[in-house]
Formats: sequence, structure tokens, C-alpha cells
Amino acid sequence: PKGWNGKWPARLLTVPEKTNYERTASSTDILEFIDALRWSSDKVHVLTVYTSPLRKICPALVLASPRVTSPEQAAKSGKTVVYLQGNIHPYEMEGKEALLVLTREILLGRLTGLLDNLIIIICPNFNVDGNDTLNFGEGTPHLVGSGNNSQNLNLNRDAVRVDTVEVAGLYRTIFNRWDPTLI
Repeated sequence: PKGWNGKWPARLLTVPEKTNYERTASSTDILEFIDALRWSSDKVHVLTVYTSPLRKICPALVLASPRVTSPEQAAKSGKTVVYLQGNIHPYEMEGKEALLVLTREILLGRLTGLLDNLIIIICPNFNVDGNDTLNFGEGTPHLVGSGNNSQNLNLNRDAVRVDTVEVAGLYRTIFNRWDPTLI
């Protein structure tokens, strides 16, 4: 951003950045980070992909310049819609954390030019229930999420049957409405 000194303020740091990469973000941490981004940029719209069986919200961020709040506005813009997703397996948390950093860079950093031609939808924490079901992992962070959702189902295995709330929400909210060109 204009006048940037190379360091992000604390409210725009991810949990790993704040903890010397010793912790990964909980679902609540992610919602707080998204709120900080919303208050810092007029190029973001947040939508709910689904509400989990444990009553947690799965957010997705629609990044666009100018701001887009509906699939109809996206189609009318003529821009390519791209969908990025992380954390289908929360024990592989790197994607979730990388998408949060990428979102910050697109909205407020050196990648804002991407929004000249793209509408980018980012769902950093697809398996919200699994993310907060902590297990001991190898290396750092030591506590990581589960590979399955709260019903002990692997969401990667549900693309055809669409039995889970999570995958049904993905199809209903993102794929069928926003119709991304690239996933």
C-alpha cells in the first residue's frame, strides 16, 4: 500500500506470522483475520459457503475491483472467475495459511493488479470442523486439525455422491452459482 514500510500491522498478520510459525489458525482466528481484511479494503465481499454440522460458518472471500457481491455482477463484469480452496485436510494446513497471505497480498499488497482481469473467490478453510479437531502432528505446528469432518468423513471422497454438508455447500454456493473458470 501507499507509504508501506515493509511490515504489516499486527491485525493483518496471520497466526503463524504472529507465533513464529508455531501455531496454525483456528476457525475463529480465520474469521477475525477476514474481518480485519474487510475493514481494510473495499474490494472484498464475504459469503457463507455452508454452516457446518457443528454450527460453524465456512466463509469464502470474493475479491474483485470494483467490489462484486453476486454471481450476476461477476458475469456482467466479463472477468474470469477463479476459485481457490484450502484446508480440505486440516492436517495439511499450509494451503490455508498460504491462502490467507495471498488474500492479503491481493487486497492490500503487491498483487492488487490481479483484480484488473480476475474475480478471485478464496475459501481458505473448507473443512471448518476438521480444522478445530486438534491432533498432535509431526514438526511444527504441533497441534493440527483432523483429516476428516465432524462426521468422520473425508471430504475429498465426496465429489460424486455429495453426501456432506460441506461438499453440497461448495456445489450449491460456489460451483453452480459463481461458475468459476479455474478451480
